[in-house]
Amino acid sequence: MLDTALGEARALLNLDPKAPRRSVVKRLREERNALHPDKTGGRFPSAAREKRYHACDALLSQLQSMAETRAVTVPKYSNALVKANTEMVRSMVEESRLSRERQAQVDVKRDVESARLRLEASSSQPYHRAKFGLIGAGVLSGAIVALQDPVRSLGQFAGLDIGGLNLGFAALSVIAIVTGYVSHLAEQSEKERSRQMLTGSGIRALLSFMNKDHALYSEEVRLEDFTRAISRFIQSADESSSEEAAKAIVGQLVQQGLLASTERKSVSPTYLTSDELRDEAFRGEHDLSAMRPRHRAISILMRTMFKVVGG
Repeated sequence: MLDTALGEARALLNLDPKAPRRSVVKRLREERNALHPDKTGGRFPSAAREKRYHACDALLSQLQSMAETRAVTVPKYSNALVKANTEMVRSMVEESRLSRERQAQVDVKRDVESARLRLEASSSQPYHRAKFGLIGAGVLSGAIVALQDPVRSLGQFAGLDIGGLNLGFAALSVIAIVTGYVSHLAEQSEKERSRQMLTGSGIRALLSFMNKDHALYSEEVRLEDFTRAISRFIQSADESSSEEAAKAIVGQLVQQGLLASTERKSVSPTYLTSDELRDEAFRGEHDLSAMRPRHRAISILMRTMFKVVGG
């Protein structure tokens, strides 16, 4: 009975499972005193506070009584009271556990949304600046052709055919605007891929991508392994946004029980893998194919060109 009461008290107060009885009693007394209605004008401000106060009081009474009497059994007349108090404490412990789980889910959702925004920005950045530069150049070339005075001045200065100059500027205008529009489409495509990265199918695709490099074959995987894989997968040079996305993804995997944190201290946090995680990686091969750029060579060529144009 004493061990049961001690265990329930430790759980209620979120103490170490091996915390000694003396420190448990001290914390119970402090908690009970802090929750006493005298602290709030003689009334409990909420039902939850009142319930927690009575739970602390009941556990404290049990522990003190057991320590004084060293009795093996509890008197019959108090059995009902002890049972009621025990049920109340268990209810409080369960409520505390559910509250922590709900808060963890809220934290994961917040981290995912923050990572998604940063990942979108970093993956589309090479296209973003080039898009406006190309469209601007196209509009400027078109304006030069429309105004004609700049063309005539340039032709007279350089001794060039005005008709040829008009044709050249017109062609440049069309090419620049079309290329700028294509870069806009590519930017939207990259944003969509970044958004998918933090969904269920995107995480499976990432796991499959990592599995092809044997990153998930061992019993452990590091956070930096996820960061490196994300940077390679979305072809982003912004390591900080990739790391933030990696933390959000790892948080989801830990919450789902596919990864487990280790207590080992290191620069990059280490996690234990599982067979279920590797199963998800194998199931993600289809998702990986769906998320790859359809025209990889063109995508790489355009990225290189846009980086040069964008500075």
